[in-house]
Amino acid sequence: MSTRSFVEETISGLIDFATAQASTISTVAKSTILTLRANLEGDGSYEEVDDAEDWGSWALLTRPAAPDSDGACEFMILRRGDELIGIASKDRRWQITLEEGEAVLRAGSSSGAIIHVKPDGTIKLGTGATEGIGLGDAIAAHFDAIKTVFDNHIHLTTATEGSGPTVGTITPPVTGFAATPAVASSKHTVET
Repeated sequence: MSTRSFVEETISGLIDFATAQASTISTVAKSTILTLRANLEGDGSYEEVDDAEDWGSWALLTRPAAPDSDGACEFMILRRGDELIGIASKDRRWQITLEEGEAVLRAGSSSGAIIHVKPDGTIKLGTGATEGIGLGDAIAAHFDAIKTVFDNHIHLTTATEGSGPTVGTITPPVTGFAATPAVASSKHTVET
């Protein structure tokens, strides 16, 4: 027997695939506990374990959506005696197309929230990942643009009766976020 065949035969009973049929959150360890259904022989028979722990990322706690007509969350499982341990997962429902270098974090449903991170630093948020999120310099630039509009505004006033038409009253610009007192620099009347 070749080394490759020997290794494949040795690990074939250790690693398998299963689908999540249900999930809960453990009150003691705060980890996801799964009901996993593993297809043993590919012939329709299966083994079901209802207390399989999901060993995902240490920094992220997830809970798969229940199976539906579109499928179920799939797990790569490690067999340890009678125990099945979820070591990796993939839910093919609700997948989106990604460009090179992009990453997505999404909730488990067709209408779930999506955080879509692009290689240029753009972050989109929403069910269709269409709402942009500004961070740091992007927010400052956005507010600077708004401030510029308000810094360069002019108030026009109408003439008081008997004084003739007024061309305009120019108000000094707003500085920072607090408005300065309105001071008329001059009033010009037009002779008719």
